Amino acid sequence: MLAEWPLVLAALPTTLLLCGAGLGWGRSQGIEYVAFGTNTVLLLCWGLLACRAAGRTWGRAFGIGCTDALLGVAVALASTLLKERGDGHRRRLRRAGPTSPAAYRPWPASVRR
Repeated sequence: MLAEWPLVLAALPTTLLLCGAGLGWGRSQGIEYVAFGTNTVLLLCWGLLACRAAGRTWGRAFGIGCTDALLGVAVALASTLLKERGDGHRRRLRRAGPTSPAAYRPWPASVRR
């Protein structure tokens, strides 16, 4: 259990931010953008600090921190795109009915071309 504490601590700032917004400590409208920005900055800082602790130069550490932040953005973007594709497929199922041939097409016609 002690080996997993870094994962808990990494999620703590975002958890506090979202829970605080839910409890009315601040504005909850648009809080997901604030959380996304906070997580991106945290990835940059953690990458920078880890590289400096490993003895890398400031320039190298900043580059690796930026790469960490960009990878985090890429994962969030991929997750969003996959969710949007799944939602579209569910809408098509509701519209067409589960036994319709349109329900079994993996991609809409506009994407398959």
